[in-house]
Amino acid sequence: MMIECFLCGEAVPVKETKKGKPWIQCRKCNMRMFVNDDEAIAALETLAIDENGNPLKEKTESSGATNGSGQDDLPTSQKSEPKQSLPRNELATVVTELKKQRAELKALKEAVQASANSESVTFRDYVTGNA
Repeated sequence: MMIECFLCGEAVPVKETKKGKPWIQCRKCNMRMFVNDDEAIAALETLAIDENGNPLKEKTESSGATNGSGQDDLPTSQKSEPKQSLPRNELATVVTELKKQRAELKALKEAVQASANSESVTFRDYVTGNA
């Protein structure tokens, strides 16, 4: 399984820890992330992409009469409420916004590098838009 790096957008393979939990380390930006919560692992699986960067289809599980939470045999007083997770469309909006911010940051870094190479442009000129 692969996912897109949250910082730089590079396709990153998902690895497993000794305990079988997923983790990633981006080869481009060196961002490292460990995923330990079961719901977070499920959310990570929805972000999976193939080698070409295309999203993988979500798997549907038929759980029969159970709700899949493993709480069906517990007394009502011991059952916990399901946690609210970010809906897929909101997650896609956040990812899109991150991509825009990443592109803006890249352009800003390039502008700073260009101004650093030019002795005639000061930081104040750059900030005020006079660069």
